[in-house]
Amino acid sequence: MGDRGDGSASTAGSPSGSCRLSGSSKEPYNSVMTKLFDQAVEAARALPPDAQDELARVMLDILADDRPPEPIDPADGPSVREGLAQADRGEFATDAEVASAFRRFEG
Repeated sequence: MGDRGDGSASTAGSPSGSCRLSGSSKEPYNSVMTKLFDQAVEAARALPPDAQDELARVMLDILADDRPPEPIDPADGPSVREGLAQADRGEFATDAEVASAFRRFEG
């Protein structure tokens, strides 16, 4: 794996373009991690073990999935861009707003 220059790691040069997860490399894992991914791993370390395991399962599922990403309906583009702009401005829902939203889906 190598750095593409944009902060993301590429899998060029690795077998089948895949990530090696065995840890057999003599280099430490974080030598190829982006800063953002390293921050995510640090945050995950603070989670309880069961939450870490669930996160690890999700990550491994994503990494094992060779399907291309689902296309975004062009009609959803403005909403997606607005959500990204809100995130860039630091406009996030409060815990109370999130809890209220999830209550709508409860039985």
